[in-house]
Amino acid sequence: RLLAWTSRLEGAACHAGPTPMADRRDPWRAATPIIEGAFALALARAPWGRATVGDIKIFPGARNTVPERLVIAVDLRHPDARSLEAMVAELRALVAAEAAPRGIGSILILQSPVLPVPASLLLCFPCTSALARMVSRYGTFGAFKITSV
Repeated sequence: RLLAWTSRLEGAACHAGPTPMADRRDPWRAATPIIEGAFALALARAPWGRATVGDIKIFPGARNTVPERLVIAVDLRHPDARSLEAMVAELRALVAAEAAPRGIGSILILQSPVLPVPASLLLCFPCTSALARMVSRYGTFGAFKITSV
């Protein structure tokens, strides 16, 4: 199961030079613990939990400007529906908890739910066989270890 989310964090753009740190509403201050927290949600549900931050858009995106807005693409995965629901609930709470105290507006938007599709063993066998050939030729293939096919 997969749920793709967009987390939108709204701060206030300002020039980096004259604006003291304490006066900034910098969305990065909320984004960094949210990103690390998303990874922790997946790690807490090992070995099947997954969290990926695949894209971050920064507005206005200038070196000398505190950004006004960050748009973060977060992909959460877990084969168990209840575990995935718990990950989503914890991500929602995390976004709110990290953004609000820093004066950062936040919204978490579901982009695309993807439900699991059972794969036919006839489709799986060619992939497994090809992977087994690669492992036997090269000794390993990333984290895969094939014991029998």
